[in-house]
Amino acid sequence: QLDVGGGGGRASSCCFVRDAAIARRELPIQIDQSTTLVNVSFDGRSYVYRYDLTGQFGSAADFRKWFERENVPNICTGEDTAPLIEFGVSFIYEYELDGATVAIPIDQSICRKL
Repeated sequence: QLDVGGGGGRASSCCFVRDAAIARRELPIQIDQSTTLVNVSFDGRSYVYRYDLTGQFGSAADFRKWFERENVPNICTGEDTAPLIEFGVSFIYEYELDGATVAIPIDQSICRKL
């Protein structure tokens, strides 16, 4: 169980699993010209978002650096994501890039380094 909302209130991970299942009903979702969200799941203490990419993105290392620079700060401070991260939920963003999966985890330790 996760302590969500402070004050010792607990929320079962089943709530997060249910939220992910509800989100999956709308998939796939075209995010932009190059990015399609194809799966959302909740595994243990992590939301996992899986995306397909089309187009040229360079190497996996270059993509990871770009994502960490352009997206991680917004996720760590986001109105919807920051409270969950603070209470121990992590987010894993997985991208299919040139036949390989690039997985980028974001959790309390990552956000505290910003």
